[in-house]
Amino acid sequence: MPVTTFYTVDDVTTAQLTPSPAPPIVLKGDPKATKTVLHRDGATEIGIWECTPGVFRSEKKNISEFMHFVAGKGRIEHSDGTVTDIRPGTVLHVHHGYIGTWYVEEPVRKVYTAIEKPDAQ
Repeated sequence: MPVTTFYTVDDVTTAQLTPSPAPPIVLKGDPKATKTVLHRDGATEIGIWECTPGVFRSEKKNISEFMHFVAGKGRIEHSDGTVTDIRPGTVLHVHHGYIGTWYVEEPVRKVYTAIEKPDAQ
């Protein structure tokens, strides 16, 4: 099977993104989201996502997600009390049913792979 390269690391940090729905549960500020979808097939979506400063709750009811942050600063407080600092190079995976609160101090950008739970389709 041939390998397709969508972006190099330099491109990921500067790629043009389009407006995306804002986080649905905003707790503070007015965070704005943008993204581009690089690949989508059935239950899998791969893309680049960015969000401006603010505080919001994230609930991944039927989606697990792998994230690699390439820009920005902030933290994510997970429902179990642990905290993940967001900075370039941070890698995070959250499972179906995940709940956490994002505190974005500087615009964050991530490359993500989201996989919908098979029985949720």
